[in-house]
Amino acid sequence: MSPPRPALMLDELLEEILFRLPPNDPANLVRAALVCKRWCRLVSDPRFRRRFREFHRMPPMLGFFWQGLTFVQTVPSCPPFATRRRDLYVDDARHGRVLLHNTRPWDLGGDYMEDAFVVWDPITGEQRELPPLPVSMRTRKATVVCAAAASLDGVGCDHLNCHGGPFLVVLVGCRSPLEISTFVYSSEAGTWSEAISGRHHLRNSVLWIPSVLVRNTLYFALRYDNKIMEFNLGTRQMSATICLPPLPSLVNTVLMNTEAGGLGLATTVDTKLYLWSREVAGRAGGHQGWTQAGVVELGTILPAITSHPEYLGVVAAGVTVIFLRTYDGIFAFDLNSCQAAMVCKGIHHISDIICPYMSFYTPRYN
Repeated sequence: MSPPRPALMLDELLEEILFRLPPNDPANLVRAALVCKRWCRLVSDPRFRRRFREFHRMPPMLGFFWQGLTFVQTVPSCPPFATRRRDLYVDDARHGRVLLHNTRPWDLGGDYMEDAFVVWDPITGEQRELPPLPVSMRTRKATVVCAAAASLDGVGCDHLNCHGGPFLVVLVGCRSPLEISTFVYSSEAGTWSEAISGRHHLRNSVLWIPSVLVRNTLYFALRYDNKIMEFNLGTRQMSATICLPPLPSLVNTVLMNTEAGGLGLATTVDTKLYLWSREVAGRAGGHQGWTQAGVVELGTILPAITSHPEYLGVVAAGVTVIFLRTYDGIFAFDLNSCQAAMVCKGIHHISDIICPYMSFYTPRYN
């Protein structure tokens, strides 16, 4: 009779099996943790969580925030999130964190000033309140990123296990029609930076659609100026020199990351989805320009949209998934398979912008 296998070897074999559970069904890991104390210890170990993320690489989208308050699950087995303050609105979500804010009367005179922002981890429930800004903004957009994104080369982190580490909050706003200012909050320093300001020939800047992070640079679309403002996290420099491709409107448009690691854009016109990418055009000096990466006729994939094409629009985008608003609800459209699946029924307001939340949800019992 062969001797029994050492417990350590059995644990390694069990881990290899559990690694292969699909991350878009978090209940599987919860059920595994409930089998016995040994399985619970394995699944809740920080080493297992780290290796699980490294094995799958791409975190699943657990759901999205709609109108800044309501969380809509796109994964039926997603356990409930930790509670948060109900008076706070969602501004942004990235690298496992959610940026919340609130606005309230600052004094009896009726002037308004931004309350302190709050960075929230829905998995652990950890919340960190930021100090208020010393100035008010006419229009503004805020985003949260891993602090390692500020490296000069933009390759400081794979963002698989950094959601509990240091972070930055970048707020870009207009203090006057011609002046854009940027403030950066560092969780390590615990303070906001001085204003990083720049004057640009802008008509009426409105930072409306969500920002996108490409390596170490954040991009914000200026709705009425047909330009994109870029802010380099490494050098703390900003400019608004990138012109958008010829688009009829930014209402149905979002910025996105491309599979090649560049800046992309998705928009709809009538029943068609247009994809653009900003790549090196090969001209002298390495000049970059927009290239139309693809056109998809959505009427053949979602025939129902032909009866209400005016409601069709892009509300969010991942690298390979586009979220489309239709009269019937929100659909997730996979660019690789060209298949669409409804993820939420009944949300079809033309002004809707949703904020997807992507993260691994692994049990924590220790």
